[in-house]
Amino acid sequence: MPKWAKVLRSKKVAAGVEKKAEKVKEYWESIAPVFGDKPPHRDAPSHGAVGAYKASISIEDHPNGDVPGKRVKDTDFKAKWIEYGSSHMPTYAPRAKTRAKFR
Repeated sequence: MPKWAKVLRSKKVAAGVEKKAEKVKEYWESIAPVFGDKPPHRDAPSHGAVGAYKASISIEDHPNGDVPGKRVKDTDFKAKWIEYGSSHMPTYAPRAKTRAKFR
């Protein structure tokens, strides 16, 4: 095993990765739009609960278990509309803005 592999598996590195993931998640949530709680309201029913997109932002372990990586992601079905816009919604791009900030 290379020396750098031991460094990646250290508790200190894992703690730093966890702390960074929490910062990323916190920022993303801070810029995530919340629909349904502010006028103007549409006549049609909304898609999902108010704040569902923001609540869907989560941290998960990196798929490669050999490194202490974390992934911050959203799971709400409206995420693509919010990110890229639609005929009824402007482009908000909270994922792209978060990625640019923490790149």
